[in-house]
Amino acid sequence: MPKKVVFVLALCLLVLSGRAFAVAAAPGLTELSLEELMNVEITSVSKTPQVLSRTAAAVHVISNEEIRRSGAATIPDLLRLVPGVQVVRIDANKWAVSVRGFNDRFTNNLLVLMDGRILYDPLFSGTHWDIQDTPFEDIDRIEVIRGPGGTIWGSNAVNGVINIITKSAKDTQGGYVSGGGGDTERAFGEFRYGGKAGDVPFRVYSKYTNRDDSPQGHDEWYAARAGGRADWDNGGDTRFTLQGDGYEGQMEATITRWFRTAPLAVVEDVREDASGGNVMGRMVREFNEKSDLQAQMYYDYTFRGSAHVELTRHTADLDVQYRFPAFDAQEVIVGGGYRVSWDETVPSLVAPVSVFIPADRHDDVWSWFVQDEITLIEDLLTLTIGSKFEVNDYTGFEYQPSASLAYFIDDKSTLWGSVTRAVRVPTPADVHSVTEFPSLLVGATTVTTRNRGQDEFKAEEIISYESGFRTQFYDKVSVDLASFYSEYRDLRTAELYGQEILNPFPTRLIQNVSLENNLEARTYGGELSLNYFVTKDWRLSGGYTYLYMHLTPGPTSDASEGVEKRSPRHSAFAQSFIQLPWNWQLDSAIRYVDELRGLNVKSYVVADVRLAWQPRPDWELSLAARNLFATDHLEYIQPLFFETFGLARRVESSVYGKVTVKF
Repeated sequence: MPKKVVFVLALCLLVLSGRAFAVAAAPGLTELSLEELMNVEITSVSKTPQVLSRTAAAVHVISNEEIRRSGAATIPDLLRLVPGVQVVRIDANKWAVSVRGFNDRFTNNLLVLMDGRILYDPLFSGTHWDIQDTPFEDIDRIEVIRGPGGTIWGSNAVNGVINIITKSAKDTQGGYVSGGGGDTERAFGEFRYGGKAGDVPFRVYSKYTNRDDSPQGHDEWYAARAGGRADWDNGGDTRFTLQGDGYEGQMEATITRWFRTAPLAVVEDVREDASGGNVMGRMVREFNEKSDLQAQMYYDYTFRGSAHVELTRHTADLDVQYRFPAFDAQEVIVGGGYRVSWDETVPSLVAPVSVFIPADRHDDVWSWFVQDEITLIEDLLTLTIGSKFEVNDYTGFEYQPSASLAYFIDDKSTLWGSVTRAVRVPTPADVHSVTEFPSLLVGATTVTTRNRGQDEFKAEEIISYESGFRTQFYDKVSVDLASFYSEYRDLRTAELYGQEILNPFPTRLIQNVSLENNLEARTYGGELSLNYFVTKDWRLSGGYTYLYMHLTPGPTSDASEGVEKRSPRHSAFAQSFIQLPWNWQLDSAIRYVDELRGLNVKSYVVADVRLAWQPRPDWELSLAARNLFATDHLEYIQPLFFETFGLARRVESSVYGKVTVKF
């Protein structure tokens, strides 16, 4: 049966099941009304509180209630039900997450943060999703910006920003214990306790996860972490936050080891280690409702021992901003920051060897930004202009301006448009790396490919044009529609530039490849998000994404057609939250993902179901089943990468139970 037909039939079943239960449900048990959902305050668009419904950007918010009732066990799984976000699982401990295309394990144009702390890894040009975690109960919301966010957040926020925002310590008082297990989720547990030290609210937590291999894979993993947070004020207009985390984990992986003589390549299983920690402090001084001063500083330590390169990094970051009114109709935000990082790299002794020259280095980034929100017509028309300015060690000075216009049709409808320029700055891998792949035996000749970074590597650039419309009607339905057209220049390519012949017999041929900026691209598409409050106890939500990509490589560039075919042209989802009688909850979701033609991955339809019971207000028993319908399907094949080199790891259905107790 065609996948789209399965999706439609499953959607009908979801709706009919809701109608069957909604009539008998107890009244008034949902946590968020439509009005509250549309008027939730967000901070990721301008680093200052804004009402979601009046924001001139494509933004989606995942609330704490949606997180709790999703049945998801990882942060990437939480992001699957966000329009415009592409999430696929490569194997049991690796994901590819992107916004508006260019999906890869290390998506280099997506900036991920937690409470404003950057999680983006500049060496690998992406995010290690296997180590990004925190107790889901402590997450207040996840804000997802689709489209460039460089004006506020700086370089690498090219296609989007994901900001995971945790709760204040005063909102997590008391004890919380949760644990469970299943087939894929072998065992997991978390503990959190919130109390007060004098007048200072605090919380401490610990979390452990242990996950099984994927089918035919050697990719099990475990992770443990602990941390805490304290929030306090001076009894007036100044607030302080101090928080920190530490973690360690071990991930199994299947890698391709390369040799310079026969057999050339051997697939083997290895173990990778990861550990790290961070501490962050924040101060907010409010002068009045339109003026405040914010300062944030953090230190982050990271260790990553992969099969081909070992990384140790220390990062320190300082960010300050000041918001104030100007004249009668303007609100200005100015700020600046400084970030410094120290990297130490150790290459593997077995090819492919990734060597960074120099092996130890430090990078500095200075930044300034200004944003001016101008009320052109009160309660009707607002213009926001601004720009980020940065100085980095690779390309020097960069600027990232933006302009947006918001038209408030009425109290419940907003029409907006924007144009933005953003950049991705080079990383050590683009500039200072040399990687060898002994890859082919031709007769008596060993052919080795050598990738080399270039000092002349330029920043990748995007200019994006966006528009959107939000509205709500009948106090039951909300619609959020966004469209975009983006042009990219100077994207990374691999260029053949010469050969070397070593050892007269046996002959070894070196094929040199340099990293250049000879690719252009354009993308366009749209995203639709819907919410329908059928009754007080039944809510439906859904989304649809259309994405078109076209890449134009230079005459000598490595073929890039596969890049545009690694993201689905169409994707859709529907979600249902039902409050049943006697404190039962039934939550479900259906997802359709189009084929990935560049990777020969077929389209699929999957469903997730969660059933929960609260025998008393502070107890919850739940059972979650994930990836139903497509019980054993392929989501992605990681091409030309060290781990899981060309290996397909299928995703199977899973079930786990969970017990939660609050005290």
